[in-house]
Amino acid sequence: MSGYHAVAVDGEIAPETLIRAVYGLDARASIEPRGTGEFPWGAAPGTAGVARAGGWTIVGGDLPPALGSDGESASLAELSRGRRLFRWVVANASGSVGLDQFTDGEHQRSFWSVEGEVVNSGGSPLAGEPEGGLEEADQGEVDERTIVGILEPHIGPWEVIGTAEYRMFSFGR
Repeated sequence: MSGYHAVAVDGEIAPETLIRAVYGLDARASIEPRGTGEFPWGAAPGTAGVARAGGWTIVGGDLPPALGSDGESASLAELSRGRRLFRWVVANASGSVGLDQFTDGEHQRSFWSVEGEVVNSGGSPLAGEPEGGLEEADQGEVDERTIVGILEPHIGPWEVIGTAEYRMFSFGR
């Protein structure tokens, strides 16, 4: 697995709406169904899967082109209006992990580590984070399992999320 990007939104959202918001696609971009499958580990560019699990709508796939930009943050904040949203990223090539929480349009928690160095953090630690938050943890130990372990009490067990049936889509810009 080379990496992936995922967003979990509390409640039900149409797959196309979620993909457009997460991947920064406008109304002219095509989104085509491509069958079903498991969680899209290391998805190819222009592909994503969407599933419902435990009251959440989850999209997983390749890293968005605008990852980490102000525009992406604004889009995720908008998508979180009236609900909670968690986003996590694992990019093995750069040794990066990231975790964000948005609630009702507000960016409440952010943590990003690249090659064992904290490059961005903000907000109060989530329930399940180590004492003092991820920032205080041994960064050599913060990995995908750490992030997923923190998210499980909020969005549900990884066994459910990772094995749900995902509707697969391809999209163009």
